[in-house]
Amino acid sequence: MTKKIVENLKKWYNFFGEDMKKNIAFILSIVVVLIAFIVVYFKFNVYEVTFVVDNEIYETVEVRKNTTLESVPTPTKEGYAFIGWYEDNDTVYESNTRIKKDTVYYARWATIITSEEDE
Repeated sequence: MTKKIVENLKKWYNFFGEDMKKNIAFILSIVVVLIAFIVVYFKFNVYEVTFVVDNEIYETVEVRKNTTLESVPTPTKEGYAFIGWYEDNDTVYESNTRIKKDTVYYARWATIITSEEDE
């Protein structure tokens, strides 16, 4: 048992002994590369999705590349019914839409017509 402990101590000494500076520099370089990779991965794989109501930014959210939004805001406007979010005249946002770039969605409204009897 004692012999095994001594052998292990010798191994540790060999690792941290003579080449200690080289080993620490190598380990630190690996750590720096890993941190840089993580920062780049999370920074460059995130897009902004902006929701615009009446030409004003209503809400902006960040979303990971190629994922869907967890929730979408539902604005209200007196005298109008909210129809949905549109990227352009034809492209409507759907709950399964995967975000692949920075995107702007515009609120689309329908006028609520009330009869004279309601007033």
